[in-house]
Parts: sequence; structure tokens; C-alpha cells
Amino acid sequence: MAAYLLSTRSLLDRLSGKPTYAIYDWLKNQKTEETEVYVSAISIGFAKYSIGGIQDQLERERYSSALDKIVANLRKGAVLPVDKKMAEAWAKVLGVSTRPRGYESGRKGSPEVELSDAELLVVTAALAKNLTLVEPEQPYHADFAGHGLTVETLGE
Repeated sequence: MAAYLLSTRSLLDRLSGKPTYAIYDWLKNQKTEETEVYVSAISIGFAKYSIGGIQDQLERERYSSALDKIVANLRKGAVLPVDKKMAEAWAKVLGVSTRPRGYESGRKGSPEVELSDAELLVVTAALAKNLTLVEPEQPYHADFAGHGLTVETLGE
């Protein structure tokens, strides 16, 4: 059975309600009996933080409701907590010689920036749980290929 972890960017794209993002097609094409899809508690926390920063109350409520619905529809055990196995993998990830870089907005063509600790924790979750990370192409994918990271690259 294939097992995948949605990146924070993929979760945020799914919340947006815009079917132009590749995550919609990817999720639609997954067969539930053949695929397990996970979300990191870190990504959910970051999504909640991002939603809290939305000024328009109606839009903030729409995003919050969409996140609640996604989380409620996940199968039991599909939200990955930070556990001992992740802590051990995190120590190895922190040992990477240079800080990995990703695209500023999570989109190819935007400037490259260092990954935040939260973004690195999501990569760590994929490594620790041996899951394929699902997200648009990122510069740091090559940094972690030698550490066992597999990525299902979404189109823009």
C-alpha cells in the first residue's frame, strides 16, 4: 500500500478551495483502498496559525471550517504527532551541513529562502515514517534524496 504525507503547502492549497492547484487532481486520483494519506500535526498547526492571520472574518471562518472538515475526514491515525521516532530523525535532519532551501511562497519561480523549523519537521515526519512527501517541486528535495526522502512532485 502506498503511503503519503501532504506537505504544509499541499494542505494550504487544498484549503484554498481553488481547483487549479495540482493537489486537487492528485487527491482525486488516489484510490482509498490502495493509498494512505497522512498530515503532520505541524502542518495543521501552521494552517491554523495562517488562518488566524486572515483579516476578513468570513474568509477566516471559511478556511477554518475547511480545515476542520479535512481533519475530521482523515482516517484514525492519519494525523502524525511529534513522537520519539520523529525526535531522533529531527536530530539527523539538523545535522545536514547547510540549511535546506525552499521557494518562498512554496511555488517554483519565487525566491529561495531557508526552510523554517516547521517545514523541516514536516520533512522529518516523512523521513521518520517512511512516507512519500506530496508537494510542488522544491530546491531542498535534492538535499534530502540521499537521506531517503521520496517525493511525489505536483505540477504547479
